[in-house]
Amino acid sequence: GSKKRLEDGSDGELGLLYYLFSVHHWGLADLRTLWEGETGWHDLIFALSSYEVEQRAETVRKQRRERRKQ
Repeated sequence: GSKKRLEDGSDGELGLLYYLFSVHHWGLADLRTLWEGETGWHDLIFALSSYEVEQRAETVRKQRRERRKQ
């Protein structure tokens, strides 16, 4: 089901919805609109979210490197 797809990362759209819900506190109405709408916003939000995740990951990597130097 949905939990398995979230855990194994096999459903990028479901992962995006979970990310927006858990990290950015989007409400269910917002998520439903994104999920059901074919407006092109989905691709833009996915791209921006992916970029944000990569930026956060890079920040964490830098912080870990700095801690190792100390």
